[in-house]
Amino acid sequence: MDVSIDAETEALVTRRVEDGRYASASEAVRQGLRLLERRRSQEDELRAMIQASLAEGGEGSDGDLQAELDALAKRLEKVPA
Repeated sequence: MDVSIDAETEALVTRRVEDGRYASASEAVRQGLRLLERRRSQEDELRAMIQASLAEGGEGSDGDLQAELDALAKRLEKVPA
């Protein structure tokens, strides 16, 4: 598989390999994809919890959901690679 990335992303991967965090660019990209999948899974779980709460009579809005997703995204940004 060939994937094109922008110069900024390439520089990030290169820095992470050069600073010893990853052994190769492929390893860095694989880790990034794992984190992306983890984030998607957590977002799906959060949506399901909110939907279950609403179905049980809980109150909420699209704005509430977005606020929770934004908070989750901020927490995930702090997860070490």
